[in-house]
Amino acid sequence: MAKFYIYALIDPTNNELFYIGQTTIRPHYRMINHLSAAKKSDSPVYTRIKDMISRGVRPIVYSLKRFESDLCTITNEKHGLYFEKIFIKEYSQLGTLLNIQRTERRYNIKMVNTLSKVML
Repeated sequence: MAKFYIYALIDPTNNELFYIGQTTIRPHYRMINHLSAAKKSDSPVYTRIKDMISRGVRPIVYSLKRFESDLCTITNEKHGLYFEKIFIKEYSQLGTLLNIQRTERRYNIKMVNTLSKVML
């Protein structure tokens, strides 16, 4: 059964949630990818990560939800994008998110677990 995750990036200096993402790999591995990509990109989220690193801190990654599906990888990716959009909409009420918005689609999927903090 395939898994995917919805995760949040938090600035530990002010506990501000600034990004919601989805991934098919464990969130702490995705965070490592973000740290690497920040060196090469000037997108708003990577600019924020670079600023944090320059201040001697790294984002904290929280696993918001894990989903399981017996569908193919491509379908799981679509499910992840759909649920990512739902979480972006909900969490955007807490502050400014630096996400690029995606189009909404409808899917059925099983939600598995609750918020858990992942430390690097």
